Amino acid sequence: MKILATLISTLFILNLFSQKTANNKWSADLNIGSTNPFSNLSKNYYANYVGFLHADLGARYMFLEKVGMKLDFGFDRFQNDNFGIYKESLPFNSINYRTNLQGILNIGKILHYRDWTSRIGLIAHGGFGVSILKGDSSTVSAVKSKLTDNSFNVIAGISPQIKLSNKIALNLDLSFISNINQNYNFDFKNKSYNRYGMIVNVSAGMHYYIGKHKTHYDWNFENKVIDEPEEIIVPEIVNPIASDLDKDGILDSVDVCPEEFGLADFDGCPKPEVTFDCNLSGYPVFAFKGSKSEILEPYKPYLDSIAFCLSQDKLKKLVIYGHTDKSSDSLFTDELSLARANIIKKELVLRGISSDRIFTIGEGTKKALISDAEFSKVKHNRIAYFKTISNNQFDIQVLKTGEYLNGLFYTVQIGAFKKVIRNNKFTKYGKVLVAKSTDGFTKYSVDVFTSYEDANNVLKLLKKRGLFSDAFIAAYYLGERISIKRAAEILKLENK
Repeated sequence: MKILATLISTLFILNLFSQKTANNKWSADLNIGSTNPFSNLSKNYYANYVGFLHADLGARYMFLEKVGMKLDFGFDRFQNDNFGIYKESLPFNSINYRTNLQGILNIGKILHYRDWTSRIGLIAHGGFGVSILKGDSSTVSAVKSKLTDNSFNVIAGISPQIKLSNKIALNLDLSFISNINQNYNFDFKNKSYNRYGMIVNVSAGMHYYIGKHKTHYDWNFENKVIDEPEEIIVPEIVNPIASDLDKDGILDSVDVCPEEFGLADFDGCPKPEVTFDCNLSGYPVFAFKGSKSEILEPYKPYLDSIAFCLSQDKLKKLVIYGHTDKSSDSLFTDELSLARANIIKKELVLRGISSDRIFTIGEGTKKALISDAEFSKVKHNRIAYFKTISNNQFDIQVLKTGEYLNGLFYTVQIGAFKKVIRNNKFTKYGKVLVAKSTDGFTKYSVDVFTSYEDANNVLKLLKKRGLFSDAFIAAYYLGERISIKRAAEILKLENK
């Protein structure tokens, strides 16, 4: 009783501290099915593999949309097999009662099932509790008698769901229960040699959702906005007879080209010819649908032109910045913004551009650094755009591994030599980096620092020891050597 009171108190406390929401949180769960002990049966004793000998009833509470708790009670009846492959089993009959407090994880929401269905879900559950095994014995005691075996248990399972209505969902369940510190075998004819018992339940049942709201947390997909939906512009029609001179389905009040047949994706204008001249100003801003990273049809022709431009300038490198609208799930928006940049990079690589010339950055919900004119076209932040970062042929690398270094960093350049040094003679001073120069020299630096102050401290230490009197601090950004002043500007911009 003390354990049961503790479990109920835990659910009550979770209810007090749960977030407020316009969705139901409680459900009553009922399952009926088959059960079988997969360990700890005495010799010549075999249990039924088929039979409706299992039932469980529970109360579930979702205090977050993906996380909840469940208090449930289970019943399992074990009998000898009378008609299966083990019908020669000696007779026995035992019953197992259990009480469990379980954690709930909505796998369907984590895997974003809502992207393709709103009626199928998947829930994982697991926890601990107590078990009471009851049966009779003619071996462990001189006289046949009723025995009770108390133990702790651990349970884990998974339940696919199908929504029937706002109040009812059907489910299948596969659960594994491990009794710990079990004294007897399930048949009660011998004591358990390993004090452990395993039970498997396969059952079907239903969730009945309790509450005054329309939806339960299991199915509140329509209330959760991961990325702002595409903006639908509804024109204000003053004249009841709307005008559409070019008959393209776009009213003249919002048609930028009212006398030319056009497309909605281009504000009523015809699809433009892709004729930009391979400089930065010609690169388009790619827009995306809400919560999606697929490239839309109107932007696909630009990929061929961008690939052509990159093939004409073999030294040019690009950064593709991905962005997304505001969301309560910052981890999702960071992943989504990077995915938008990566899908463009993937398409350019398929068109023959080396992957080490294209860098991708997921900016999440940060305001994209595009012109006001470009932003006025898309009116949202679900975009990806380009920036030329370098025509530098000689990228900086770690001498030992050849690893290419991304991002903004500082290093202490200790010397430049005509002869390439390959014995890592500088490694005792720090991580060694090497960059070739157009004048035939190879420049060597030590360590990578994210701040100018850290690099300056190492530089002072080297000079204090009388080493490398000509050493100085150099700054790099995405493989390109930049000035210290420019590095400070980038750092300030990134910290906004």
